[in-house]
Amino acid sequence: MSKNNKWLWFVPLIASFLWRVRGGLRFFGHKAPMNKIWFAIAAGVFCSWYFDWSICAGISGVVIFYYSYQVYSWGPYIGSLIFDRPVDREKDAGNQLIDDLLYPIHFTVNEKWAKRLGIEAGEWWLKDHGLWFGFCGTTLTGLLMSLLWGALMHSPMIMVCGSCMGVCYWLGRQLNKLIPERKGGRGYGEWIYGFVIGCFFVLLCAINGKF
Repeated sequence: MSKNNKWLWFVPLIASFLWRVRGGLRFFGHKAPMNKIWFAIAAGVFCSWYFDWSICAGISGVVIFYYSYQVYSWGPYIGSLIFDRPVDREKDAGNQLIDDLLYPIHFTVNEKWAKRLGIEAGEWWLKDHGLWFGFCGTTLTGLLMSLLWGALMHSPMIMVCGSCMGVCYWLGRQLNKLIPERKGGRGYGEWIYGFVIGCFFVLLCAINGKF
């Protein structure tokens, strides 16, 4: 590994911290000033370095990363995932594209399969099962985000890496059962998701000989 690139080992930790800052990490009872922008700025610096300190790539990185997680409303999905609560489309409006995909999902469970699955027979609607609805919603939200990141980085792997969001926030929910936190596990999910995203970017560098 080049001495100049040893800092890449810290990318997952930096990404984890800044994604948590984006989510509202408090310092002495207060959020960081302009907390939403710092992850995007760091991503822009990374993109600039990745493309040999391209100013255009750096500016595009800041804009694309910031846009990717600000344009999509995904709070309802995380709330459903963390607290396993049913959703109401009128009260819990998320991303219209994702809502249009998820709300119609339903199927009929006959008595035979109901017994095997341990559920009631009849119509099974995804929207009535908060954990599953939230998991699907966060997974698709992360995918939409990373599609933009990957297009910028010219990487199919980065394009799909955001789809791990559902798993990461679910792990945060599980960790909260062991060590409760005030956000019900969402905070843990933010730490985990940021770290995993950082790992994907380090892997990208390794694949393309940036180490």
